Amino acid sequence: QLIFLDLNMPGMNGWEFLDVFNRELWSFFPDTKVVILTSSINPEDKRKSESYKNIIGFIHKPLNTEHLKALRI
Repeated sequence: QLIFLDLNMPGMNGWEFLDVFNRELWSFFPDTKVVILTSSINPEDKRKSESYKNIIGFIHKPLNTEHLKALRI
């Protein structure tokens, strides 16, 4: 299972989603990996993503085939 997650979403941002997912749902989906797919240019977002064990990638939009090839899950 793979989630492509945008950090800038209405209602609940990506970090809030990750916190809820990891706290409430991860035990049901322990093999789920997350790729941050974002337009954010904030270097702190990249650093923060490295603190989550289920995040396997940080990609800047737009997504392209080279990004997908680099993931090779």
